[in-house]
Amino acid sequence: MQINGNSLRLASVAPTVRYALPAPVAAHGSKHHAAHPPCIPCTTFDWGRSRPVVSTDTRVRAPFPGMGFAIPMACGGARPLPRTVRKSGFAGPAGGSLASGTASPEGRTLSRPGMSGCERRLGNPSQETDLKLVMLARNASLYSHRRIVEAARARGHSIDVINTLHVHVNITSNTPLLRHGGKTLPLYDAVIPRIGASVTNYGLAVLRQFEMQGVFPLNESVAIGRSRDKLRALQLLARAGVGLPNTAFAHGPRQAGDVVTEVGGAPVVIKLLEGTQGMGVILAETDASARSIIEAFSAANVNILVQEFVKEAAGTDVRVLVVDGKIVAAMRRVGGKGEFRSNLHRGGTAEPVELTAQEAAAALRSVEAIGLNVAGVDMLRSARGPLVLEVNASPGIEGIEKATGIDVAGAMIECLEKRARPGETKTKGSG
Repeated sequence: MQINGNSLRLASVAPTVRYALPAPVAAHGSKHHAAHPPCIPCTTFDWGRSRPVVSTDTRVRAPFPGMGFAIPMACGGARPLPRTVRKSGFAGPAGGSLASGTASPEGRTLSRPGMSGCERRLGNPSQETDLKLVMLARNASLYSHRRIVEAARARGHSIDVINTLHVHVNITSNTPLLRHGGKTLPLYDAVIPRIGASVTNYGLAVLRQFEMQGVFPLNESVAIGRSRDKLRALQLLARAGVGLPNTAFAHGPRQAGDVVTEVGGAPVVIKLLEGTQGMGVILAETDASARSIIEAFSAANVNILVQEFVKEAAGTDVRVLVVDGKIVAAMRRVGGKGEFRSNLHRGGTAEPVELTAQEAAAALRSVEAIGLNVAGVDMLRSARGPLVLEVNASPGIEGIEKATGIDVAGAMIECLEKRARPGETKTKGSG
């Protein structure tokens, strides 16, 4: 990182840590496990509410961490009640590459990596149990959201989809509540935030309220906030030694010429700090046009970044999908004719891609630096190695599932099965 006058330049050394790519795991057939719970009913005492609650539902807990506990009671010969956990069946090739997969003619995914079973246990460690999930999403009909719901229900979990903007929070001492449609929302095991960039601030406020209740977030609020602030995210990535395009940021039009020079001169890419899906990204092909664009944005009081244009990428980039610290899928995106942006929303196309060890290391290091459990990492292939453009905390999965045939939605749910615990809301990463 270098400070020159009133401008800031971000750069980093190429990462030296090497990560081994996960070996493809063969998909398995459909499984139906009969759980063997202890004698029940068991009684749960919840002292975190206005009065103690006695329930036979082992999921009942305090409305915020540390204010409730469960006491299993001897039930004197009560008959065990078996519980079946349903999981969807997948069949596919036993080999293949990191991004390999097979899809049926109907488009349903048949193969995916990491077919681990439900690892979340309540009460008896040998008992598999379902999860009560909620997804924050403004449009439940989007492909990504429908697939997540489908994956959750196929594994026997319940899931509610709630419009982020229709939730309001009740901030009262010791009893954090959320309400929707005139009713108080129940306590969930985990929340899946699919918060649109245009409603980031309100969406994160709602997500924080869930966290105050001790509800496990698939991605927690601080990490999402880091990823949505492009400048902050790039600073964290630079500190972690992730390869980046030369990037500069300055306030006011008087530094326009200096900023362009900092990144190597025209052509340069000018980005809005709040842009998504390729919107707010402009290619300035001459120094004069770059200065004019920077001055125009400055006059409108709009914050921007200026980055070097990586010519050798030739309108392509690589999207890597990381879930729970593992690379699940990767694709190469190619921009439309005459288009330097490769976003699928801008008419680009996608194909599966094999990652190099250096690219895999850059993706994993980037997600770790931001502190996310689920992320899409966008990078360019340059002459000096992979250069990370962005870490997306709410990546769309339609393009990558269709390009690779991998069940990304299922991997997200498996992350929750493994990690969702009441009160596990601590921020990962720093900065």
